Amino acid sequence: WNFDEDNEAFIAWHFHMLAPPGLDPAKMAKAAMDRMRMGAVAFGVTPETSPGVEARYLEFLSVLDRHFADAPYLLGGRPCTGDFSLIAPMFAHLGRDPKPLALMQSRAMSVFRWVEPMNRPDADHGEYVADGEARFGDAFFADDEIPETLVAVLQQIALDFVPETIAAAEFINDWLAQQADLPAGTPFQRGLGLAPFEVDGVTIHALAQPHRFYLLRRAQDAFESLSAEDRAQVESLLDRCNLLPVLDVRLTREIRFQGNIEVWD
Repeated sequence: WNFDEDNEAFIAWHFHMLAPPGLDPAKMAKAAMDRMRMGAVAFGVTPETSPGVEARYLEFLSVLDRHFADAPYLLGGRPCTGDFSLIAPMFAHLGRDPKPLALMQSRAMSVFRWVEPMNRPDADHGEYVADGEARFGDAFFADDEIPETLVAVLQQIALDFVPETIAAAEFINDWLAQQADLPAGTPFQRGLGLAPFEVDGVTIHALAQPHRFYLLRRAQDAFESLSAEDRAQVESLLDRCNLLPVLDVRLTREIRFQGNIEVWD
């Protein structure tokens, strides 16, 4: 959204196609693009923080590319929930518009190669061979293996995900403490304000979003449903990935769905 020389004509063309009768396509496109630019600011991208954001994305591309150079999907020869989650931003935002697409194609060819079969119904990873034999069938890694290349990807994600998650929880919990009379069933907005956190010595202010903690709680509940032995293995893996703190990050009030709307419990 901030590389108009490369992206603007491409993005505007798509918005023009969506314009209903009676609306000026150019004005509609500009309004939509301006909203997205403001959204980037809400997520913490400003002139002061953008160099760090860009640097972390390039490093993320690099470690993810190393993983996909060795395996067609995150967990082996077939896509898992993580692949389907990751493809949303890696295609719609970062693997389609001209500027980020060119970046991916020039710096992370294996990531781009992963984007292609993720958009097709058939498996297509014939380049993963050894001694003339296919290295991967339609199965996950044996024995629930988590390769070091994937650990490196999760470590990169943890750099800002962990401090942002902790900061957002503290911000929302402070807000909840001031809402003693908030009735159960009250819907909430997407964000409650900007929470500050620090990455690489730079302070970032990003939107504190309650919805993220509804999703995080689902992961925490899944962890707590495991046997003691399995929980120990998950804790060990999360510790290696620098993600262990998120197991204990919680809001002081639960979130539930009511008529397909997120509300405070």
